[in-house]
Amino acid sequence: MAPLRFEPSCGKCHDDYKVGDIRGGISVRFNIDQVEAALAITDVLTGAFNRRHLMERLTEELARASRYGRGLACIMFDLDHFKRVNDTHGHAAGDEVLRTVGAAVGKMLRASDFLGRYGGEEFVVVLPETDLSAATLTAEKLRSEIENLLIAVGEAKASRVPACLGVAYFEAASGVADAMTLVQQADAAMYRAKEAGRNRVEVGPKKVEQNYST
Repeated sequence: MAPLRFEPSCGKCHDDYKVGDIRGGISVRFNIDQVEAALAITDVLTGAFNRRHLMERLTEELARASRYGRGLACIMFDLDHFKRVNDTHGHAAGDEVLRTVGAAVGKMLRASDFLGRYGGEEFVVVLPETDLSAATLTAEKLRSEIENLLIAVGEAKASRVPACLGVAYFEAASGVADAMTLVQQADAAMYRAKEAGRNRVEVGPKKVEQNYST
């Protein structure tokens, strides 16, 4: 509960109170169970899914793609030379970079897509019912968006923090794959992007092999 105080603008219609007098109160009611549930699946810093929930959702989407014969793509990305931001400007600046990038990427995704923070400056985007060409195009759009973000870092007015992105693709015809395998394929493609010069997109193997016994 917060006090509702009489302000100068209130005097236009009321003249029986002084500025600062308490005229009532403002309260907000929310379901604490819903708040706790949201916090349990969300990365507090960026608002993306946390790693555990990301992998749970990816596992569900893989099962759905396999069952209905649909494609699914996974994009892993991290920020080039992010350690320099922390080392030069401090972790508060690094946190601001992660928040800004996470928000920008989240706004570009469809309602069916989702973003998770995998760890550190690494993020994973999952694109249900998406073929390889569309996933690659999306990755390139994300790369361009991240590259062109102007982020306040330290005393500098703005700075650019580009990214490397790796794309992995699952199709039902390749057989059932687990979530970790798909992420590992995207991760390997992302590191090829780093080796090829950074600030670029690389695509992993089209088919993802099963790596566990059924």
